[in-house]
Amino acid sequence: MRIDLTKREILKILLLVFVLAAILAGMLWPAVINIISTAGDTVDLRGYIEQKYDQSIVSRVTKRKIADINREYPNLSRHLFRKGDELKLITYLESMALVNNLTQTINSSNIDKIADNKVLLSLNLTGDYDNILKYLVDLESSDYLLNIEKFQLTPVFNRSGQNMEDANLYLTLGLYVSR
Repeated sequence: MRIDLTKREILKILLLVFVLAAILAGMLWPAVINIISTAGDTVDLRGYIEQKYDQSIVSRVTKRKIADINREYPNLSRHLFRKGDELKLITYLESMALVNNLTQTINSSNIDKIADNKVLLSLNLTGDYDNILKYLVDLESSDYLLNIEKFQLTPVFNRSGQNMEDANLYLTLGLYVSR
């Protein structure tokens, strides 16, 4: 069977188009896969760069805060307890108790063996309720940075069970120690 000339030319052109399409697909397909892979890597890289940028901003803000703290540190250091100031602290607490007409006892402390740069003092104060409140106000206005760990205020009763004007204050104070 003979194919006429126009059909033969159409078949040749179709075969040529098919071969060219196959060659083009063979060359473009790896490039398309590479482009898709590069796009995914670009998204990952962008996320990584944004994360590093956010970290640099946080770092910059932190450096500014550290600089501010260092500027304020000379003012802050006078409010921190220093090793060797044990007698000064105890004398200060005792004098505050005397000024406010309170009986003070130190139940426990780690002032001789400081751990974690913090001193803990457990105090028991007995006296007039108003004087205890004045003592707390004086304690709050002291030069030391104090942290009240425990606070328990209880009324004092006499033997007949009547409430007296006196109260007991059980107080645990934490002081930050300067190195």
